[in-house]
Amino acid sequence: MPTILLILLIPIVSVSSNAALLNYNENWNNIDFISSVKNPHLRVKRGEHDLLDFGTGSTFPPDAELEDDNKEPETTEHTYYTMTTHTDNEETFAQNYIDIQKWISEGGAVGQTENSHLDNAYRKAAGVKLKFDFPFYGHRLQNLTIATGGFLYVGDQTHSWLAATQYIAPLMANFDTMENGSSISYADDAKRVVVEWHEVTLRDNRQAGPFTFQVHLWRNGNITFVYKEVPIPITNISDSFHPRKMGISDAYLFNHKVSNVPPALQSSKRVIHEYHRITVSPDKITSNSVVFMEALKTCLDATTCDECHKMALKTFKCNWCIPKDGGDKNHGGEDTDANNNKPFCSDQMGMHRRRQEWIEGNCQVNEENQYCKAEDVTSPDNTTKEANTASLDESQTTLVNAPTAATTVETNTQDVSPSQSHHHTQQHSDNESSGGIAFITFFALIGISTSIWVAYAYLNPHTRSGQLLIKYRPSKWQIPSSHVRYSASVHM
Repeated sequence: MPTILLILLIPIVSVSSNAALLNYNENWNNIDFISSVKNPHLRVKRGEHDLLDFGTGSTFPPDAELEDDNKEPETTEHTYYTMTTHTDNEETFAQNYIDIQKWISEGGAVGQTENSHLDNAYRKAAGVKLKFDFPFYGHRLQNLTIATGGFLYVGDQTHSWLAATQYIAPLMANFDTMENGSSISYADDAKRVVVEWHEVTLRDNRQAGPFTFQVHLWRNGNITFVYKEVPIPITNISDSFHPRKMGISDAYLFNHKVSNVPPALQSSKRVIHEYHRITVSPDKITSNSVVFMEALKTCLDATTCDECHKMALKTFKCNWCIPKDGGDKNHGGEDTDANNNKPFCSDQMGMHRRRQEWIEGNCQVNEENQYCKAEDVTSPDNTTKEANTASLDESQTTLVNAPTAATTVETNTQDVSPSQSHHHTQQHSDNESSGGIAFITFFALIGISTSIWVAYAYLNPHTRSGQLLIKYRPSKWQIPSSHVRYSASVHM
């Protein structure tokens, strides 16, 4: 029976400076979203080996719980942020509202007051590169995506389902910029970036009037929501056509092994798991309201092993994590794409965007101070490297003077004639050539067999092969249609 090869294209685009558009109605077949609110695995005990298996369990640790705080006091301390709400306070509003057009014109910041992709638009999003690294849940972000729906998408990779998670939402709703005077602008002075949704209207309720609000992202990780015009109560905004959310959320992307399919079709499936969310109470928000979110320190702030173990945080116990092929064991780097697989400081539950590395590096079982000590920061690998370096001269001399494997049959042979040397070299080369031809022929036969089988199954859907092809076709692996989709420009 011919071998079936199935290649799944994962439709996720990394955020970069290159402009790209994501089709509004495109189906993303190989990615799912799991909200912690609806995650059935939160209180389920599991074995330690099912964390990498999509068919048997979630990647949440045992007894993990979503923190979705929505408490009544004006100031609330969360795991990652302390939130303070000022309702209908004109003085606080005046101190925090920024006139972006004036700010840019006076040379205080660089930005845009108009954008062709966001003007006269609905469910569109455009990417912006920041002038500073913005800490979000401890991760350093260099890009963000501004959406017409009243929120920022802050994920590492863009896709059509921007409103699902990994957002900063002063007021996410069914907004568009179709009305006269509606616009979305932003400005950045390298200390903070300010984004304003100016006189945007609800697509399904024009009579409600225009909304104007801002979000400020500070270099130290703090977040500020500023509401200038909120013409109707937030609770009266419908969520029938678009989610209505206020607050922040973060998640991690995990590559799961799909085990509940035939071996010939096994592949991986990317799933986004939401691990934390803070919700702003809609009853607290009116015109002239301000919400402050002060970022608290996290384990990810530490950049060295010693610094990691010395961190004393109220809600986290920090451990140094070394992923597979993690490089220097005592020094990591900031959390950017260029530093993937580098060591990093993690909380003991591994709840952050680098969870895949945390799982695959077995960081959940590493003993404290296993890789760093105040007295001895030299790892076993470094010791071995030093030992090898000490004998380098001797080994180089031996290698240069010794005959190569291609010219000898045994290393202790004393007399080898030129003809014998040529014979053995030619024989070794012929063997390599034959092996390469066999390898190429094998895969060519597999490809031909696969093509013949697919053609046969496609033309004969009533056969067992045809039914198998129909049952496990890639288009069956789709994400739920309950999430709104956005057309996103990766560069603004």
